Amino acid sequence: LDLSLNPSGEVTKQIGDALPVSCTISASRNATVVWMKDNIKLRSSPSFSSLHYQDAGNYVCETALQEVEGLKKRESLTLIVEGKPQIKMTKKTDPSGLSKTIICHVEGFPKPAIQWTITGSGSTEESPYINGRYYSKIIISPEENVTLTCTAENQLERTVNSLNVSAISIPEHDEADEISDENNEKVNDQAKLIVGIVVGLLLAALVAGVVYWLYMKKS
Repeated sequence: LDLSLNPSGEVTKQIGDALPVSCTISASRNATVVWMKDNIKLRSSPSFSSLHYQDAGNYVCETALQEVEGLKKRESLTLIVEGKPQIKMTKKTDPSGLSKTIICHVEGFPKPAIQWTITGSGSTEESPYINGRYYSKIIISPEENVTLTCTAENQLERTVNSLNVSAISIPEHDEADEISDENNEKVNDQAKLIVGIVVGLLLAALVAGVVYWLYMKKS
């Protein structure tokens, strides 16, 4: 019984890269193959056409002979997915109208450090860092128009983004929070459904028009 995993060991790739993975088994008898990621069994072997941060982890390919109990072999792959910091900034006005919340959404690995540059003061709060993403938010009550700058930096790059914020006495349009991948997929599905319904109605109207024209022609 023999097993060959390619690639194996620790592998570092950039987000969006492709990574072919193969686990080759050589056995004289029937052998089973099991893939695991972070000690959780996978339904199928991993395949990466465009890497995401959540693809990072410890992968194990294990094979065993069905007729020989206890005869197993395994190889592991530790996948690290790196990426330069990406920033998106949003703002919201508190319903009371007494403060504004500015949020700096950051994506990247290794985890980027977030730093605010602001005239005046404000209280900040950070979310947990999950799958290469987190945010820092700051609550301010500006008496005049201000510009806030969010800086995100890791070992790969330093990224800077700025956002103009009006004084608390001036109403302004709030920007929606970052849409998650799941919500984005739902929006896309709904758009496709609406387009499908409109196309169906147009085709039905076209068919009805042709049938009516043929009927009138025969009459």
